[in-house]
Formats: sequence, C-alpha cells, structure tokens
Amino acid sequence: MERLFKCLTEIGMPLDGYTQSGISLNTSFDSRDNVANPYDGRYALMH
Repeated sequence: MERLFKCLTEIGMPLDGYTQSGISLNTSFDSRDNVANPYDGRYALMH
C-alpha cells in the first residue's frame, strides 16, 4: 500500500479518487443448446 501511495503522489494523482474514461467494446456469442450442460453449440466472449 505504501508503494501505491508513493507512486500516486509522485505522478500527482488525487488520493481521494479519480475517474477513468475511454471507449469499450464488449461482445458475446452463445449458440449452446444448454448453458449448464452444453452438448452442442459455441460460446465466445471478447472484451
């Protein structure tokens, strides 16, 4: 924790909180016949 505190203070980040922003692309595809016990189909997740 001390290392994180030192790093944040050296680069000038506020210690009470901060916000990150940007673009995010999340997709998922699920063609399984049963989620709990699938026998057929595909599952893909991309972050």
